[in-house]
Amino acid sequence: MTFASVTEISQRLDIHEPFLMLDEIDTMVPHKRAHGKKRLTKEDWYFRSHLPSIGAMPATLVAESMLQVMAFLINSNNECLGKAIVSKININMLRAVQSGDELDIEVTQHWQRERQVKGSGRVCVGKTLVCTGAFLYSVVSN
Repeated sequence: MTFASVTEISQRLDIHEPFLMLDEIDTMVPHKRAHGKKRLTKEDWYFRSHLPSIGAMPATLVAESMLQVMAFLINSNNECLGKAIVSKININMLRAVQSGDELDIEVTQHWQRERQVKGSGRVCVGKTLVCTGAFLYSVVSN
């Protein structure tokens, strides 16, 4: 079941192709957690230019997919009065992500104080953990 389509995600985050790193949000519990997916194909632009001999997705874009799910969760809160921007990030990439993989992206919101939100996330391919992260967002006025 899809909670939010790529069109809804793009509109809410104001991020568009080619930098939208999500295909769907399929689960969301406001103020707590969200889950999204990104299906990778050999036609994705980054496979042609980043380590094309092995077809690896850049780690920064894997992290970006996690950050976009978290931004969607933050921006879904009714009292969020602006855009969420990352102010601090710690990412651990554990294995390469390649064409044909499907990213399962989970994020958790730990706390929200005034205009800051702390969260963490993980990206899996199948049952294999490929990336983890912790981040702090600042909410800025529109």
